[in-house]
Amino acid sequence: MSKPDIIYTNGDSFVAGVELGDDILPDYPGLCDFSPWTTSHDNARQWIAKTYDSKHPYYQFRQQHTSKLQELEYLRAFPNKLSKATGIPTINMAMGGASMDRIVRKSLSDLISLSKKYKNIVAFIGTTASSRSEIPSSSPLGENYLKEHTAWECVSMTYKTPNRSDNFDMIYNYKLEMEKNYHHSLNFLKNVIWMQDFCKLNGIRLLWISTHGTLNEYMASIENNYRNLDDLNNFYEYANFNSCAYMKKIAEKINHDVLCPSGHYSEIVHDHLAKILVDIL
Repeated sequence: MSKPDIIYTNGDSFVAGVELGDDILPDYPGLCDFSPWTTSHDNARQWIAKTYDSKHPYYQFRQQHTSKLQELEYLRAFPNKLSKATGIPTINMAMGGASMDRIVRKSLSDLISLSKKYKNIVAFIGTTASSRSEIPSSSPLGENYLKEHTAWECVSMTYKTPNRSDNFDMIYNYKLEMEKNYHHSLNFLKNVIWMQDFCKLNGIRLLWISTHGTLNEYMASIENNYRNLDDLNNFYEYANFNSCAYMKKIAEKINHDVLCPSGHYSEIVHDHLAKILVDIL
């Protein structure tokens, strides 16, 4: 197989390298093992919470050094390591908190543009929690640090993102009440199918990376009254989804010093993942 002209990556915080630069923050507690859970994990969670508490000095320090933190994150994340190891230009458009809606929407747009310049493209796309989705943003139209228009907002059913506008509460509460794991998994599969079919049609080599949960885990959580619906089963069969690497399994196997304070994987996990991807290429 010929050497790619360019490598494209996208995903959520696990691909973006969130927390990989947090060691520059005051009183950084250090890394934790995957298991067992100890008081060091609790202390780390308490520390990270302070860095996102607008009333705490740690938060102020984080805000003042946002650019430096983001620079370190992308520098230490596996896409940059992959680029250094292969000499192939690599683009990392992952963003913390991203949903599959955002990951696939952004990837398709970027790959359409890249296809006009490059013939041989490889895309490594990280998955995220199926309970996340994308809704229109109430913020003034602008650009974020990835030079992406802020017309959309990613929301999660499992936590409230920092500084989320109260304008979302009505939509959030509706989604929280009405959406089931069936809806989440079906939306996940629709995005997978869309991405896979696009890449196949355009001759782009696509490889998925499971960053935390797996599709089988999502499917196992489907409510009984939805299990026999044709759309879910047809989409699952058609998608035939497979990942080339599992970050959680890598972290679990290494075990020592693999978790950052809020649970993202440490740089050693990114090192191991990059080596796996180099072998795949």
